Amino acid sequence: MWRLVIETGGESCQVGLMRGEEVVGGWQWDWPRRHAERLIWMAGEVLKSEGIDWPAVEGVAVMVGPGSHTGLRVGLAAAKAWALRWGWKIYPVPLLRVLYEEARHLMGIEKGVLTLWRARSEEAYGHLWQSPSDEVAGEIHPLSVWATWDAAIVVGNVSVGARWLHVSELSWMQVGRASLRLEGVRDPAAIAALVPVYFRPFIPTQRKHDPLGSAPSGR
Repeated sequence: MWRLVIETGGESCQVGLMRGEEVVGGWQWDWPRRHAERLIWMAGEVLKSEGIDWPAVEGVAVMVGPGSHTGLRVGLAAAKAWALRWGWKIYPVPLLRVLYEEARHLMGIEKGVLTLWRARSEEAYGHLWQSPSDEVAGEIHPLSVWATWDAAIVVGNVSVGARWLHVSELSWMQVGRASLRLEGVRDPAAIAALVPVYFRPFIPTQRKHDPLGSAPSGR
């Protein structure tokens, strides 16, 4: 079964293709803040390189955050559009799940895994996993607080313990591997309800306009 994989939460725009658990191939565009320009084209090129038509794809895995506000929205919007158009499943993959699955894949550790991602200079977003069935409930704490948690290993881009698996940036292959552990979403109403995960509640920028839609002039 073919699965498209999207990672747009970081600086690079990444698209890959998997067949079952096999990593087939993918593209990475290392130009920040150009995800909206390249994502759809990249997805088409990845499929074309393997001779795959859009209807032959079973689903799409997408990293849903936290990460870049704009990048996450671009990736999830594309995944929703493709899923609704072609009847695909969506596999929404939280960042903390990706980090946890790296610990399982590389270290064979399932219990006491503290996944951390820097939110601000002295704060991190994280979760202490005790089993693969944990519901992800990310929290933000100062690094000094995370350092007091009892964990077998810390995984992410923040080091607060003696045993640390460093992950500086996510790859589409890591997202795809993590998606294999998740149930896909096919119901159109459930797909429409999917939203990105942010470090904090997202408040859109409010811009004031006159009744004709033009920006007000200064006085």
